[in-house]
Amino acid sequence: MTSSRKHSAHASSNENDILRARPAGPRRRRVQSPTALAGVYARILRAVFCVAALGMAVGGVMVFEAAHSTNTALAAALRALTQDEGPARTSALLLAANTIESNWAQPAAWHAGAQEAVSWSYAALAAQMPDNTDFRNRAILNAERTLSRAPIQPAPWARLAAYDLTGEPNGLCAADDCLAYSWRAVEMAPLATYCARLQMGHQLGLVGGADDPRLLALTRVPVTPEALRACVDYLPADAVYQVLLIQQWQSSERLRIAHEAGISPYTRPYE
Repeated sequence: MTSSRKHSAHASSNENDILRARPAGPRRRRVQSPTALAGVYARILRAVFCVAALGMAVGGVMVFEAAHSTNTALAAALRALTQDEGPARTSALLLAANTIESNWAQPAAWHAGAQEAVSWSYAALAAQMPDNTDFRNRAILNAERTLSRAPIQPAPWARLAAYDLTGEPNGLCAADDCLAYSWRAVEMAPLATYCARLQMGHQLGLVGGADDPRLLALTRVPVTPEALRACVDYLPADAVYQVLLIQQWQSSERLRIAHEAGISPYTRPYE
């Protein structure tokens, strides 16, 4: 009897607890306020901007280092060409190429200017040692890399044309096409490139004699007679004399026009 009352009381207590308990229902997802969401987005954007700024800073440092190493190497290579042919010039040219290829920014792998400097250095080394095929191959390879990134460069195209004429083909063009690409890239290229293109074009039958338009274009710019004579030395003597006469007449015309206009003539040598 007593136990029955205790059980009933205990049951009643449990029932009351159950009745007072909240009914189970779907859990509500906590909704963040717009202010909290804005703070999260702001932190994400700051992180993205920091990463982007860091990437741009690293990229800028790499570009600066690439340009600096390229200029240093070219200066060393040009100084090397002023030395007598021999071990000193060879060592200086090798150092110029190695300055770029061993740089921590690896500009020879992605910077067109650096690749052209390496190609030029190896071409100069190949001219020093014609039997060294490795130098020629490196000059051709880096010229191809240069043009794959920056095709509007006349010198690498002309270099590939010159090698193709000597039996060293490349993967981009034959000699006549290389010359056409070089002319198309920059018509009035530096004098050394311009003269090389004239000579190779004449060899291939693409450039004529003293009346060829591309040769006459050279007489209309300030080139010293000595430089012009060396540039067209592939022509017969009478044709060279005709070119020099045309240049003298063009020079007189420039002076006359400048005097009539009351301006100083442009006398800076083209080379």
